Amino acid sequence: MSKIKKIKIDGHKMCLVTESEEKKKRIKDSASHCGYCLNRSDINFCTGAGKEMCLELKNDKIKTVLEPFGGSGWHTLFIQKIIKPKLHLVLDISQGCVDSIEKSLKGPVVLKKDSFKFVNKLKKHHKFNKFDFIHADFNNYTFNKYLKLKSYRKMINSIFQISQDAVTLTDSAIYGLIRFKKNFGIYDDFFKMKMNNYEDYYKATADYYYEKYGFGLRKVIFWGGNAAMLLLRKDKKVKYKISKQQKRLNIEFV
Repeated sequence: MSKIKKIKIDGHKMCLVTESEEKKKRIKDSASHCGYCLNRSDINFCTGAGKEMCLELKNDKIKTVLEPFGGSGWHTLFIQKIIKPKLHLVLDISQGCVDSIEKSLKGPVVLKKDSFKFVNKLKKHHKFNKFDFIHADFNNYTFNKYLKLKSYRKMINSIFQISQDAVTLTDSAIYGLIRFKKNFGIYDDFFKMKMNNYEDYYKATADYYYEKYGFGLRKVIFWGGNAAMLLLRKDKKVKYKISKQQKRLNIEFV
């Protein structure tokens, strides 16, 4: 039997559904997301950054949202409560995640799909190939993976092709850059500039995303080993802000 844990996120009630052992054995790619969420030391900051990005877009008249890697729906919650889109399509490969979101929120359309494969196919769809906002909360994306792995390049290409106005990317490069100085050398060679800190990394990647896809950086929020980057279509001239996520969003069992 599946188990349901009830929690409050910033005062909003949500459910976390764990899958039965039988289902876990039968579906290898459908491991429970519940334990992962509750054991992450930075989850309060990650969820807080997701909320901040939604607040940044609150007045942008966003009507359609695509959310790959929906997880247990904690960012989905704030997209629903703050942005309030007319269409909100959420994807996740875990049945436990799909069940968690469906039991918690009525607004989103939630599909059990491999986000990488589905988004790449979606750009060819005659009807659902354009969304105002794409929120991609990657688990471990870095620009180095974009350079080296075709699956990530295809995914990023599709995201910027489908999005009409805004994109948020969770980027984990800061984890390696802070801990291992030699990691800067990977990007020195590609960008043909000397990188001394993570701010140089964001500037270089922001310039690249603008030149290649026409999306300029508005804001970066970082915490622990991750960062959320908000990019807007043709927004090169706006001065972007880099800030540390200070607030631990309140998450508690009820």
